[in-house]
Formats: sequence, C-alpha cells, structure tokens
Amino acid sequence: MTKQYATVAQTIAIHKDLAEALTVVGEGQCRYRDGFSDKTLAELHDVKPAHVAHIRREIFGQLIPARRGVKTMAERVDDLEKRITELERRG
Repeated sequence: MTKQYATVAQTIAIHKDLAEALTVVGEGQCRYRDGFSDKTLAELHDVKPAHVAHIRREIFGQLIPARRGVKTMAERVDDLEKRITELERRG
C-alpha cells in the first residue's frame, strides 16, 4: 500500500533517483529521460506520484512535457537498427 507521506530516507532516495532520471533544460525547468516519470519513481519508492512531483518541483523545477511528434531516443535507435539491418540484408 502506498504511504501517506514519504520518510526522510525515501525523500533522499527519491532525490538521488530524480537526479539520474531528469535532464535540466533551463532555469527551473526539467524533462524526464526515456522510461521515467513521477509515477514510475513513485512506484519504485512506494509513495504517491504527488510526493515525487513535489520533490522534483522543489529541487529541479517545473516539468516540461515531451515534445509531441518527436521520437524518443529509444525509438530513434530502433529505427536506425531496422535501417541498418535492411541495408546489410540487401548487400
């Protein structure tokens, strides 16, 4: 069951994970790297996503949504791997 409040130890651990999961894109602005979100970190630390969001805003700033229509790095790598495989197959 998700805890009502994050403990000090959880808050420290969440901060550490946020530092690895976020890219700072401007003063008081950040973006999650592929595969991360408030929800995924909340599940990892057994707290509510609102706790993670609060810590993120206090330390790293507002979350900038991912740009629509722009592929993630993983999607781009998958596309390139398919293209390379097709080119190698053709000879």
